[in-house]
Amino acid sequence: MHYWVRATSSDFAGTPPQPRSGHSAVNIGKSKVVVFGGLVDKKFLSDIAVYDTGSHPFSLCFDFFLIFKKRWYFCYFQQN
Repeated sequence: MHYWVRATSSDFAGTPPQPRSGHSAVNIGKSKVVVFGGLVDKKFLSDIAVYDTGSHPFSLCFDFFLIFKKRWYFCYFQQN
């Protein structure tokens, strides 16, 4: 059974991405959550952050992607 738990700052390590809306997030495998882009103060973001649910660190993978206007976007992440 799954249930919600309120996270605290001690639940995370590393530098989490800044708060945002309109982002994409997807789980990879059993322990990774990848967050892409979003919107902060009317500014579009193009960064990728990865959170490891097993060891709890955040890591910033990329902080810039070239985004073309009037296109659909997607993010692809392959774990080696």
